[in-house]
Amino acid sequence: REGTTSQQPSAKPYRAIIQIMLYGGCDSFNILVPHTCTGNKDMYQEYLQVRQDIALPKESLLEIDAASSNQICETFGVHPNLPTVEKMYDDGDLLFFSNTGVLTKETDKYNFVKDEVTRLFSHSSQQFETERVDPFEMSHGTGILGRIADSLKAKGHIVDTISIDSKATALQGTPNLASSPFVLSRFGVSRFNLGASSNNMESHITAMNEATVPESGVFGDFWSESLVKS
Repeated sequence: REGTTSQQPSAKPYRAIIQIMLYGGCDSFNILVPHTCTGNKDMYQEYLQVRQDIALPKESLLEIDAASSNQICETFGVHPNLPTVEKMYDDGDLLFFSNTGVLTKETDKYNFVKDEVTRLFSHSSQQFETERVDPFEMSHGTGILGRIADSLKAKGHIVDTISIDSKATALQGTPNLASSPFVLSRFGVSRFNLGASSNNMESHITAMNEATVPESGVFGDFWSESLVKS
């Protein structure tokens, strides 16, 4: 194994995609609600009929403008406890993707079982499919963010992927091509060797685990490579 070298920065500007996965489930109609709809259908009235006792009162909603879109409503309402979300939308820093999912074809409640590949009423299945976004298995074993990272690397960008607490399915790239995501504890980075016997422990550890010789054991080599990369 060759000695490690620092990765050179790219001349391209820094960008980041941050995905927050709400595994517990997100009641979308408790976040974004139809408000003023003057077209063929009063969507807020339909919302009241369906949601009944758990519907949010219209006067409590934080209104956001959708008049310039092709939506059925001119305005929508955001939950009153989410003023930051309202502000981000108004500032052009946030978009809503509503009525999205992993349907493989248009269907109805009578035919979805035979029409659809994914299990639409399985909470765990929908979590998994949300991270993959590949209902037709065109890129088996990959996640949506992993495929984006692969594409960016192919265009000359230097890309790293970081997952919090566990190895996220969304970050899985093309097998045998993409680098593994770095998994960071939910508690942050742990401090190493608080009682160090030397002020240069990092250089000592790196020297001990640098380039190996042909006689080095394969397990020791793998350990050293993993340690230096960490």
